[in-house]
This record gives sequence, C-alpha cells and structure tokens, in this order.
Amino acid sequence: MPGHPESVIRIRKFRRDEVAVLERVFDGMSTLSRYLRYHSATPRLTGAHRRALTAVDDRRHVAFVAERLGTDGWRPEGLGRLVDVGGGHAEIAVEVVDVRHRQGTGEALVRALAAEARAMGFGWLTARVLRINAPMLRLLEKVFPDADVSPDGSALALDMHLWRLTTV
Repeated sequence: MPGHPESVIRIRKFRRDEVAVLERVFDGMSTLSRYLRYHSATPRLTGAHRRALTAVDDRRHVAFVAERLGTDGWRPEGLGRLVDVGGGHAEIAVEVVDVRHRQGTGEALVRALAAEARAMGFGWLTARVLRINAPMLRLLEKVFPDADVSPDGSALALDMHLWRLTTV
C-alpha cells in the first residue's frame, strides 16, 4: 500500500566496496534467476566474479543498487550496471532478488541506467538476454519499444537507442 515503508524504493550508485550488497542480492536469487542473469550455472560468486562486479569506476563501469525501506532500514533488492563497450554503446545488465520480481524494481533500475547512460553521452544501450527470459524481454520492450532485436545463439541481442526513448 502507498506510504507503507515496504513501498518506498530508492535507486543509488553502487560503490566498489559494497561486496556485502552484491552478495545479499546474489543470495536472494534462485538458481534459475542466476542462470537467466549470468547465462550459465552460477551457484556461487567466485573471487573473480566479485572483483569484476565491484570494479565500478563511474566512467566505463557504473552500477546502481535498488533498495527498499524496511523496518530494519534500507535493504538491497537489485543491482543494475552499465559497461562502456565502445562506439557510443553501453551494455546493461540487471538482477533482482526473487521476492521482488514483477514489482517494479527491474524497471526502476533500467530507467536509472538509461538516464545515466544519456547523461554520460552514450547513444545506445545493448543487452544480451536469454530467449527464455520472457520477463526481462517484456520489460526492455516496455521501456524501449523501438529496440532492434537480433538472434545471438541462445540469446537475443537488443540494441536500444537512447534518442528514441522519450521518458526515463
């Protein structure tokens, strides 16, 4: 219900020292959610995963954390990141704890990433989404209805033009 603490969400920049936030979101994801996000069986975060996912520098690698206000303070429930892949493109990826799927967390992260990418001067966002990840494909289609979609093995490659996006 609106106004209830559980309905209050905030999106903020993720800091490279927030390994505990990364682990809490990862631990809140099912085996299937991890597979859909990482495109492989990922039962645990290795040291290499932690280093790569926390290597934010606010230039080539930017990440956001979605947090929801609970009775015990702000709890992380999702992460979104964008990585400069050259040519005016930034690749995005989003992960949300299972108990918050289909509650607007992923969309809030995608919109924050789009706004940040625009502010940073990127023209396009790209994403590689497994074909079986229908919820993420629907979300990206909602936010970027004019995305260019092409097959890429077991995934679909989406090229989302920021200049076509009217609201972020």
